[in-house]
Amino acid sequence: MTHDSDFGNLIINAGQKFYGIIYLRLKSQHVKNVIEVLEKFFRIELDIKDSQIIVVTEDKIRVRNVT
Repeated sequence: MTHDSDFGNLIINAGQKFYGIIYLRLKSQHVKNVIEVLEKFFRIELDIKDSQIIVVTEDKIRVRNVT
């Protein structure tokens, strides 16, 4: 889990194996906002597979396959 937009690219370009990356692309990284967004995220049932990047914003969730 990261706030760093380059993290996924660094892992992919380095050829590192990974199960998944959750990228929090939030307007506010204030602790209260992060907790609220994560609480919503963890209540949603997603079919998550290996090597996916999940981009989470206050308004939506986007799943990107990397394989």
